[in-house]
Amino acid sequence: METPNKVTGKPDNKTARFLELTTGISFSQFDADDSFTNHAKQYLRTLKYTITKPSIGFGESSEDYGNRYIKATGDKYEATQNFYRYVVAMRTLGKDNADLRVLLNKAGFSSKNEIAAILDGRFITDDISGSKYMEIQEKASDKENVDTTIMKLNTFRDTVNQSVLHPITDGENEENNYQITYARLLKDDIKLKDFDELQDKGILKRYSTGGEVEVPNAPAEPDERIDKFTGLPYNMRAGTRML
Repeated sequence: METPNKVTGKPDNKTARFLELTTGISFSQFDADDSFTNHAKQYLRTLKYTITKPSIGFGESSEDYGNRYIKATGDKYEATQNFYRYVVAMRTLGKDNADLRVLLNKAGFSSKNEIAAILDGRFITDDISGSKYMEIQEKASDKENVDTTIMKLNTFRDTVNQSVLHPITDGENEENNYQITYARLLKDDIKLKDFDELQDKGILKRYSTGGEVEVPNAPAEPDERIDKFTGLPYNMRAGTRML
């Protein structure tokens, strides 16, 4: 039988106190669910408001956008890895995946894939949408390099997607465990210009230098994108001006 705390009058939970000593996370049996839900909400707020979303301004290069995408992906990994500690802590308190799904839904998680990945201890990267691709094409100062940049970013995304979330120790064996290597990659301050060297070392896969860029919901040709003001494709608008 648990002894009441002299200050709160509530029983001291030895499992919760052990958890706090071993993980640095403070949970009690009486507020674990609420505490976890609050941390989950804070994690979602971090993704939405704290991590700077990759962007591009008129006259900037596609490489500028690429470096911001890489930085944002690394920041998301760090935030997700920190939150995963609470998932592990809740399991120590006896919560199973069904319990945690309920709490994550309550906190505002809307993606089943994100929930499944976090519960499995895996990281999910963000796609580059078709509309973002069109924006880069429109604003980039180096339009001739946009497709190559996107191919490199798609390679980076495919490489680090599903990276492990458990803490990586300095002495952990990376041999034949590429996910650990990729997790370390997310913590490094790499730039787009480093990709060729990383590919030569076999850390990043080779990106294709030919063919079409795979971008979700992107028009087949850049000029087919829609002008938000006229509602017409840019190529139709240009043709009208020339008549």
